[in-house]
Amino acid sequence: MTIGDLKKNGYNIYTVKLFNLNEFYPWDAETPDNVMHCVLRKLNKLGADDLIETITREYEEYGTYWTIVTLYSVLTHTLGNTKAVSEWLNICGCSGVIGDSPAHNGKVYTVYDDSYIKILNVEKLR
Repeated sequence: MTIGDLKKNGYNIYTVKLFNLNEFYPWDAETPDNVMHCVLRKLNKLGADDLIETITREYEEYGTYWTIVTLYSVLTHTLGNTKAVSEWLNICGCSGVIGDSPAHNGKVYTVYDDSYIKILNVEKLR
């Protein structure tokens, strides 16, 4: 998407300040142990023993393949909605994720709690 496309469609560009950046993880990086262990404890409270066993076995065997996106997908299927997953990950020490922009010209930050973001400026592209 180009700036011309953005202007034509009436998008906004936000300048923001992000907080808790030390708890933002790359979307495609291995899930940090502290986040995974917290998620497993929360699944235990739900009584999801079969899922815990599967995740634990696969995490131990294929740790580097258990990315945040993998965990997000499994939890979305289990919990039924992305809002609940975002809340769980935030509680477990993952404030958001960082990924490459679709145009590969920058980074995209997904924030799980809006208190971690402050909008400094809005530029309307019209």
